[in-house]
Amino acid sequence: KADLEGGAGECVERKRVSPNTIHYSAVMNAWAKSRTESSAERAELVLQALEERYASDPRADSDVAPNKISYGTVINAWALSRAPGSARRAEKVLDRMEDIGKHNPNVRPDVIDYGTVIAAWARSKEKGSAQRAERILNRMEARYKEMVEKATKEKGPGKDGQILHGEGHDRHFVRPNTVSFSAVIDAWAKSGEPDAPQRAEYILNRMEALYQKGDVGARPNKVSYSSVIAAWGNTRGRNAPERALQILYRMDQTSQDGSNPELRPDTLTFNSVINMCARGGTRQSMVQSERVLGRMMELEEQGHNDVSPNTIRFVYQLSFLLRIPIRFVSYK
Repeated sequence: KADLEGGAGECVERKRVSPNTIHYSAVMNAWAKSRTESSAERAELVLQALEERYASDPRADSDVAPNKISYGTVINAWALSRAPGSARRAEKVLDRMEDIGKHNPNVRPDVIDYGTVIAAWARSKEKGSAQRAERILNRMEARYKEMVEKATKEKGPGKDGQILHGEGHDRHFVRPNTVSFSAVIDAWAKSGEPDAPQRAEYILNRMEALYQKGDVGARPNKVSYSSVIAAWGNTRGRNAPERALQILYRMDQTSQDGSNPELRPDTLTFNSVINMCARGGTRQSMVQSERVLGRMMELEEQGHNDVSPNTIRFVYQLSFLLRIPIRFVSYK
């Protein structure tokens, strides 16, 4: 509080204007953007000072009432912090928002707040971070279902479809979206857990199922699929190349049938799968590489410049070094 009243500016004191929520939030935001070692801690201290002042105000003055921006700023500060336990601290602030939001709609967390905490766990190196990220995702889905049920009762039958698939799609309806799902997939891909690729693929399957039911906000994108491929690439399982190839095939097929044209694999995606196959060192894995390579050549011939011919030459040379003849046969 001393930092706020001293650091928010002498102009406040000179004009005899008592600091309000805007002033407190400005100081929190300044700390959040400073990216210093203690910035998130200092931002939360300012939030606590605001909470204490509001609690002690006999008039319950709304001018010093913490709001969604106040809490969201601190969540973001912890998400950006590299301090140990920062993701856990961000989640604790989210927990406070949920508790207060039960009685105060101005503090209810939205999809951005949940997504920021998921991203914090995805960047965290703490053990169990992927599980924590997925848990937040599940909380979002549970809350969204509650909101849909409530809205359906209030608006009558027939409205739930509109809320689920379009008209009710805004940040206050905390429906998980492409960004939140993909962040959880990324968390699993980086986790190093034994079941990481299976969990990542499970999240992708959930996205696909929601999108097929009409939830455009959950449409998987190239990052979603590529992260699952990366998850399989981070494991040494014998079936990893085959599973990655299946994901690549799904991407390609979906982009070709017109349901999601943006999913067409690019050089980086093809590279990931080819590298996994080459790492196998068996004739079967090289046959798989040939199929991927054949599809790359097809796309190049069709004029897709995001499939680099340099990659084709590189894999050809790799095949030569392994003394395995290469045949450019598409997997299609």
